[in-house]
Amino acid sequence: MLKNIFGSDLSRNLFRLVLWGAGLASISMIVWTLGPLVDIGGYRPLQNTLVRQAVILIIAAAVAGGLGLHFHKRRLGQTKAVSDTHKHHITDVMPFSHRG
Repeated sequence: MLKNIFGSDLSRNLFRLVLWGAGLASISMIVWTLGPLVDIGGYRPLQNTLVRQAVILIIAAAVAGGLGLHFHKRRLGQTKAVSDTHKHHITDVMPFSHRG
């Protein structure tokens, strides 16, 4: 049954996205709840809520950028594979006199 659920590429990508979202939510909750407890020489840098929100935003932006880069690399790989396949197909179909 699980093979049928996770068999398609779309469901695997959605599952991966849900896992990344759960991980980001977990890290955000750790920063939000344990942030005020961080003490560096009597100074508490994450005491202010705006600072904690900024840290969470920076982490979310880094995760989104990493996922975007991963998606872009996969997309380029698929595009190159399709164009290479198309080139080979065209040369196989063309007559010998037109091949360069």
